[in-house]
Amino acid sequence: TPPLVQGTPGPCGCGCALSPATSYGFDVDDFARDVLRRPLDPWQRHLAIHAGELLPNGQPRFRQVVVLVARQNGKTEFLVILTLYWLYVERVPLVLGTSTKLDYAQESWEKAVTLAEAVPSLAAEVAPNGVRRTNGEQTLGTVWGGRYKIAAANRRGGRSLTVHRLVMDELREHDSWDAYNAAVPAMNAVPDAQVFMITNAGDERSEVL
Repeated sequence: TPPLVQGTPGPCGCGCALSPATSYGFDVDDFARDVLRRPLDPWQRHLAIHAGELLPNGQPRFRQVVVLVARQNGKTEFLVILTLYWLYVERVPLVLGTSTKLDYAQESWEKAVTLAEAVPSLAAEVAPNGVRRTNGEQTLGTVWGGRYKIAAANRRGGRSLTVHRLVMDELREHDSWDAYNAAVPAMNAVPDAQVFMITNAGDERSEVL
C-alpha cells in the first residue's frame, strides 16, 4: 500500500518519503539491531517501516495489517521482535499473540522470553514473577504493567480482554471467522490498536485470508 507521505525519498531505501517522524518502523529496526542484536532482514525492515506508518496524530495508519510471506523467511522472528518492541518501547498494556494451536503461539512466546532475559536492560524490566508458564496462562509481564499473553486462535481467544496489539499467526489456517471475531473486536476500545495477521499462501479453505 503506497504511503500517504509524499516528497523527497527518505531513509527507507525504497524510494518512498517515510522517515522516523512518520513511521515507528525505523524504531523497530533500531531496537532489533541495537538492543536485541538481531538485525532485521531487508524484507522485515521494509515491512516494519511501511506497516508502521503514522498518521499526523501519531496513531498507526493501519489498524489491520495482512502479510503474506513464503515459509522459512523469518516471519516468526519478525513477530517476536515486533512484540518485544511494543512491550518494551511503546509500553502498551497488553499484547496478545495467537496461532492455530496454542503450542505454536507458545513457541513464539518462549522465544520472546528468552530474548528478553538475555538482554540485561530488558531483563531488569521484567516484573517479579513476571514470567508465568502455567499452561493456558503464559504471560511475560513488565515492571510498568505491560503484558504479553498468548491464546489459541479459536472463538474464545481474546474475549474478555482489552487488546492493544494483536498478532494472528498462520492466518491461512483460519477456516472460519470465529477466531477473528473473538480477538479483533477486543481492540475496539483502543484508538491506536493494531493487529498483524501474517501467513504463507493459503488454499480454498483459508476463509479469512
